[in-house]
Amino acid sequence: MTKKIILITVLILGLSSFSGAGLLDDDPFLSGENGPVWARNFEVLTYEISFFGIKAGYAEFSYLGEEKEGDRLFYRINAKLWTTGLVKVFKQIIDEFDYFVDAKSLLPYKVIVSQKESDKIVDKIVYYDQEKGILEHFDLEGKKIKEFVAVPKIFEPITVAYFLRTRELAEEPENINVYGGRKVYTIDVKLLGNRKVQTEIGVFDTLEIKPVVKYQGKVMGDREVTAWLINDGTNIPLLVHAKIKVGTLTGELKKISRGRRDG
Repeated sequence: MTKKIILITVLILGLSSFSGAGLLDDDPFLSGENGPVWARNFEVLTYEISFFGIKAGYAEFSYLGEEKEGDRLFYRINAKLWTTGLVKVFKQIIDEFDYFVDAKSLLPYKVIVSQKESDKIVDKIVYYDQEKGILEHFDLEGKKIKEFVAVPKIFEPITVAYFLRTRELAEEPENINVYGGRKVYTIDVKLLGNRKVQTEIGVFDTLEIKPVVKYQGKVMGDREVTAWLINDGTNIPLLVHAKIKVGTLTGELKKISRGRRDG
């Protein structure tokens, strides 16, 4: 269950492509001229995940800086997901993903995966051939494990979230392709309005949105998701509610770290 809310959370992460420009023009985090908002300085977002109001785990998303391979420049994004409390007793999950995103297209180039789920351990590297739409899986020794044929210009939940945080809604084509769980989904988003939301870390002006996830052209009706994003130009998700067949999943922002890193 924790993995479902994590998937939903990262699908929502930045799914509002609405601009808050002008709200915090004097914020040094927003004032850079080059690169996405989240790539101009240090950013770490920490979320608490709960199921039926019971704490189930945490998800943490970090921008780690720029990386180069030959002449290509990449943004490096790290995601850590882990269970806690009673959920950890029944299902221990410690997952980490290191994404290398092309600095021009913001499409994923590769991801280094480390998953520890109870007694199962998976370590691998996935390469994205964006022209052919093929995902190739290798072990850490370089042996090819498998490949998945998707579509060209394919995102996955975490990278599409960061991509959408850089865009205006009007600029976005419909049906952005997202790979998740050996399936290719498409996403769209509907703005419900402006809302003031109070959480443990403060009161925020937010944009309330409802993402629409489709598979093979059909809306996935077995889950209903609503999210509230901080309306300050960063489009940081503050709160996510997801109704699924067996209950309600919630992701709530608990900590924001932004600013310049030393060194």
